[in-house]
This record gives sequence, structure tokens and C-alpha cells, in this order.
Amino acid sequence: MSKLMITCRETTRRLLKSQEQPLALVERLGMLLHQSLCRHCRRFAGQIALMRRAGERWRGYKED
Repeated sequence: MSKLMITCRETTRRLLKSQEQPLALVERLGMLLHQSLCRHCRRFAGQIALMRRAGERWRGYKED
């Protein structure tokens, strides 16, 4: 199997890993290629991004 053609499980692993540290170019390309073909992984990536934005907004609130 090519390093660029990865499974849904590997895409999920890379998405979560990318929240903690930068991915190597080949890791990012494989993940983006898979997401371009898999609507489920695109949806999951969107959900991760939404949760990240919500967390950032929540941390930005100050108690009155």
C-alpha cells in the first residue's frame, strides 16, 4: 500500500495527532488525499475543527 493511501483509522489517528504536534508533509498529504475521497473522514475533520474552535472560545471567556 502506498504511504499516501491510508485507512480511515490512520486518518483519524493523524487528525488527532495533528492537534498536538505538526505532521510531516507525507502524513498531511496522505490525510488530505484520504479526506478528499472519504466523506466520513471529512465530516470527522470538521467536527474536530468545530470542537477546537469551541474550546478556544470557551478559554477566551472571563468570569465577571
